Amino acid sequence: MIDYDITDYKEAIRTSMKNRRLQFGPRFTYEKMAAACGVQKTYFSKVMNSHAHLNADQLFSACEYLKLSVKETDFLILLRDLQLTTNSRRSEMLKFKIEKLRKEGLKIKSELSTDSAKTINKNSWEYFSDIDLQLVHIFLTLPLYAKKPDMICEKIGIDKNKLFSILTKLKDWELIHSDGSELKALDPHIHLPDDSPVFLIFSVLKRLKTIEKIKRSRTDENDDYFFSVIFSSEQKFQTILKKKILNFIKETQSLSVKQKSEEVYQLNIDFCKWS
Repeated sequence: MIDYDITDYKEAIRTSMKNRRLQFGPRFTYEKMAAACGVQKTYFSKVMNSHAHLNADQLFSACEYLKLSVKETDFLILLRDLQLTTNSRRSEMLKFKIEKLRKEGLKIKSELSTDSAKTINKNSWEYFSDIDLQLVHIFLTLPLYAKKPDMICEKIGIDKNKLFSILTKLKDWELIHSDGSELKALDPHIHLPDDSPVFLIFSVLKRLKTIEKIKRSRTDENDDYFFSVIFSSEQKFQTILKKKILNFIKETQSLSVKQKSEEVYQLNIDFCKWS
């Protein structure tokens, strides 16, 4: 994945080549990339290290060689065009398109690795719109609650009838199954991409559940942490902060999947523009 904060397409090519070599070793070379672009290695090297530029077809071929996505390729071609244009109106149009792709590149979906559950694809609306159902699903990753699921009721504020209904759905969707005297949770790392049509509803419902939890919690609860701030900044700070948030989310997921399932946590992140 390229860094959408980048402003020079040549820098993106160099970084992508470095990443490919780290992934696949010496099979990726500048000589082979030059050949893919239909030019000599010496010419390609001269372009990459001077004020000269690849033409659009050559850059497209370089992106193809590096196995960049269509969106990433479009982004680099737009950066190239912006560097070359002398038309102020076209420059503004290119900047608009670049910023649009930059924002699209800062999506949670691209940062999270998820389990592929066909049953969730078919029942995503119901799964993601019922926060209690998700909580029960994750609680069942804890050995104590897998053996005694009735204990979940008090923790999340539901009755046994609601719990039975949830367990039935999770079994029907093959997200849990009986393993002797306990229930085993499957596909626990399921996330809703932020381009989903139900994402906004899902986000609101999760935060309402958080408020409910706060009201039920003891006032001296030390395990919970809440923070909120309102501030002003430059417009470009939005992109900078989003990138940091996504890096934090990715790192959090990477760390959490390596941990033993001992407690259930909820993390909400809000970053809103008011003006």
